Amino acid sequence: MWVAGTDLSGIIQNWNTAPPSSNTNFQQNRPVQYFYDPLRPQIEVRQVGHLQAIVNGLNSFYHGMTVSLDKRYSHGLAYGFYYVLSKATGESSGSQDGVPVQNPGNYREGRGPLGFDRRHMLVGNFVYELPWLKTTKGFTGAVLGGWQINGMIAFRSGFPFTITQGDDLNTGGFTSVRPDRIADGRIDNPTRKLWYDPTAFQRVTCNIPSRQDLCHYGSAGVGILNGPWQRNMDLSLFKNFAIPPTESLKLQLRLEAFNALNTPYFGIPASVGFASVNSITPDAPRMGEIRSLEGPMRTVQLGIKLLW
Repeated sequence: MWVAGTDLSGIIQNWNTAPPSSNTNFQQNRPVQYFYDPLRPQIEVRQVGHLQAIVNGLNSFYHGMTVSLDKRYSHGLAYGFYYVLSKATGESSGSQDGVPVQNPGNYREGRGPLGFDRRHMLVGNFVYELPWLKTTKGFTGAVLGGWQINGMIAFRSGFPFTITQGDDLNTGGFTSVRPDRIADGRIDNPTRKLWYDPTAFQRVTCNIPSRQDLCHYGSAGVGILNGPWQRNMDLSLFKNFAIPPTESLKLQLRLEAFNALNTPYFGIPASVGFASVNSITPDAPRMGEIRSLEGPMRTVQLGIKLLW
């Protein structure tokens, strides 16, 4: 499957930021510095800070392939497996996906994987009515019959994330800029303590007089690295009671465990940082470390459901 979106609209949140410059008075370099309303002359000329711009012409692309295998319900059992291979890319506007535009004068350079892009996803599910004393009547059948077990297991590749640094370009923006990318950044066996190689990136800055060659927007792209995979299993156990005089009315007791194996789904690692104003190679503590969870740990709940 292939889907394309063209002439999409978006909001550039930091449109009025100044271009990179060694001049720390960024207000003098903003595209719009002052505002005056001639219809309200009683209000003096005001200094302008942040402005948002609505733009058209953004593009998005989705390529996907789905393979599925389903067993229809028979003999109390049904199950299915689904695999999706996909790629979602587009131009970031900073409003929909949380990735700010680095250069508001060229928002197309922010093209990359969209925030919801998952390259691989494998999901399996099953429903099984346990056959124990299924046809037995009376008290024994009511206690030992009517049990049902359900489950879902999922493996999903990690979301893309963007490496950022502090604003050392004197742009006056309210967001971070991206560093230069000088190596790939991925490592063979990433861990929660170190998910990528911080030394694959180099600082961009306009505040080191001897290194004005670093005074530019960074070359690291949007969504160039991926976060941890998600591995999750949900399980539930149902007990169905038929309510006389007909079997059309049922009472269902439900025990449900989400993330039943209590597998952590880690979040996005910390970006690069610098210990001093003259640092060029990232040297801040705990760079590349994951310190958050993307989803909750095991949750168990009990419920009652009436079916008719």
